[in-house]
Amino acid sequence: MGTETRVGIFAAAGMLLMATAIFLLGDFSFKSEYPLTVRFKDVAGLGEKANVKLSGVLVGKVKTIEMDGTEVVLTLALQKNTKIYRNARFKIGATSVIGSKFLQIDQGSPSSGLLEPGAAVVGMESPPLDQMLTDTLVSVKKLVDDLSANGQFANQLNATMNNVRQLTANLNDLIASASPHMTATMEHMETLTAKLDQLVAKADVLMADLQSGKGTVGALINDPKMKDDVKQTLANVKETSDSAKKMLNRMGGYRVAWNYENWYEPQAATSRSNLGLKVSP
Repeated sequence: MGTETRVGIFAAAGMLLMATAIFLLGDFSFKSEYPLTVRFKDVAGLGEKANVKLSGVLVGKVKTIEMDGTEVVLTLALQKNTKIYRNARFKIGATSVIGSKFLQIDQGSPSSGLLEPGAAVVGMESPPLDQMLTDTLVSVKKLVDDLSANGQFANQLNATMNNVRQLTANLNDLIASASPHMTATMEHMETLTAKLDQLVAKADVLMADLQSGKGTVGALINDPKMKDDVKQTLANVKETSDSAKKMLNRMGGYRVAWNYENWYEPQAATSRSNLGLKVSP
């Protein structure tokens, strides 16, 4: 093989390699494209040749980025077999906080129909990362200020605790002032209960004497009608005494309990409280 032939082969190989490199670096493709245009007010650093992902799957590239007045127009070059529905959502995504940007397409529903090639859609605007970080820092600073010694939350918490202390002191004073009366009332109820027990016992004895005809009462009352009237009267006395005793026992068994709750509502930036009083048998 002559020298000229070798030079020709090397030259052809070099040109082939150069064409291949240009083809790859230029992102040319023999496949037919499915073009779409998307409008944004801000593309947040998205560049040409950025990936386009449909539900997380790579389906194409951003072909061109141009300004049209106050809007940014993206021309997408998608694979021909890609199917995108009319109510799909287009937005700027990122692989990480400081990672590369890409165009994310959230697929729509088949019932809305397919987007035709060359269709123009409006993208969803996302707040810039620097704005999100600024808003987050402002929120954190406000929370720290509220939790500090001179913050709004701390002041409200101190006021609430003062109210709780005052309420507790008032309840203690109320219980202390009512305690002697309650003690006297309970002692009086115990005395009444004992007397009722004695009355019921005597009524039982009289009833037994009447039924047997023995004893002083049984011997004195010979008239059957009078005996029945006396028996009925004693029965009524016993029933009334039993009812009174049960009522006194219920009154003595009542319990009183109180409960206090306090909570903080961040959205309203205020604290709220509830006080409950429960009387149960």
